Amino acid sequence: PDIAEYHLTLGRVLYNCKELEDAICSFQKAHALDPANVSAEQELEQAKAVHEQLQYDNREVVTKHGSILIGQIPEQSAGPSTSVWECGAVLANYIVACESDARPNGISVHGRSILELGCGTGVVGLTAAAFGACVCLTDKEDAAIKLASRNGEANLKIFERMGGSARVEHLDWTRPGEVIETSQWDVILGADLVYNIAQIEPLRTILKALFIPSRPTPEFILAHKSRHDGVDATLLQMLSEENFSLRKIPMKEHHPEFRSPSVHIYRVVKNSD
Repeated sequence: PDIAEYHLTLGRVLYNCKELEDAICSFQKAHALDPANVSAEQELEQAKAVHEQLQYDNREVVTKHGSILIGQIPEQSAGPSTSVWECGAVLANYIVACESDARPNGISVHGRSILELGCGTGVVGLTAAAFGACVCLTDKEDAAIKLASRNGEANLKIFERMGGSARVEHLDWTRPGEVIETSQWDVILGADLVYNIAQIEPLRTILKALFIPSRPTPEFILAHKSRHDGVDATLLQMLSEENFSLRKIPMKEHHPEFRSPSVHIYRVVKNSD
């Protein structure tokens, strides 16, 4: 029947069944029949955004609550921040392993306030949101911010079901600004934050803004891939100068299917001054 509410309801059913093209058609009919219906317009735009997202090359993170789809854009067309790299996959699945099985000294994210630095596609922060964390994902690159936002929209239902949330913000490490200065974080996550020496001083700047003596000290979990001895040595020197120590999480505690001898996960600890 040509009744707006009928097509709106049908569209919702199709959307929940992931029949996105049919859902878009139903929402379009509902909107055409009743242009003043705000819900029809909003749900049409959401279905279109998710459909567009799923046209990208997707990676999947499997959790006990369902799968998270992480869209990617080819590096040659949008840059390195729009692909899921090895560090991101390893850290995201370490979170899955910690939340699914007991891990000695593992990270717990449920119900916690989390900041992700250099989020890229959002694979790490969105995995945390799928386990009930309240996550602020940050990046400097516009392409990454747009993609991570779309990935968040595509996985919104699993976040809501688990009591988690995700938002994406622009963050330049050299200008911490309001995102950092007005918020308190339980956990900081970072994957592949530095892969050349030029990134280390900006990382120093943002860490100084995050670890302030007058505030509670957040946990900091860092996944780092060893590519160049010079980068590794400079990173370790900077962290030592800022009074951080690194505690490597043993490989046996990583996800059994997502681990790599070249990717290390560290618990970065701020020592007392």
